[in-house]
Amino acid sequence: EGGVLTLADSLIAGNSGTRGGGMFIVSGTVSLNNTNVTDNQCESYGGGGIANPGGTLYITGGEIHHNKANSASVNGGGVSNDNIAVIADSEIYANTSSGDGGGISNSGNLTLDNTKVMSNTANGSGGGGGLFNFGSGQSTIIHTGIISNTASFYGGGVANNATLTRINVILGENVTLYANSDVGRGGGGLYNSGAS
Repeated sequence: EGGVLTLADSLIAGNSGTRGGGMFIVSGTVSLNNTNVTDNQCESYGGGGIANPGGTLYITGGEIHHNKANSASVNGGGVSNDNIAVIADSEIYANTSSGDGGGISNSGNLTLDNTKVMSNTANGSGGGGGLFNFGSGQSTIIHTGIISNTASFYGGGVANNATLTRINVILGENVTLYANSDVGRGGGGLYNSGAS
């Protein structure tokens, strides 16, 4: 149920909100084609750029960058997905989360295809500078580069606590700033405590 929205060659910039700085998708289907989502911020729910708690989100040929999730309890600097999201031929970079998932936070069904996830930062205790996959999350990553992301705790590139499938993925130059082997923290490229 819900409506259908398609944006092409568009800009979503300079917005702020408690839920989803740039966009909050309660239900329905949203398609973003060659759309730039930048300089947005959220304070209390997640998704500095886009929050998708209940809809279906398609991003093709887009850029999601320089967005912020500003509270320690808020995940997903660029995108927070709790339902269905397919991101293809896109770039997600330079986003920041005070919580987990600097680039993307996922507890739903996420597909990344031919996408670059770069230079994102997560400062929360769950980690995932590029991607934080948790709860009932199912992430499929295909022909994607996860590069130069940073997490203060687990998984500079990816922190996976759920189900993760990787096909031809590059994990490069990811950094974990805090790693305590006594309690299992670490994983510069990938930290896995789920099914991978």
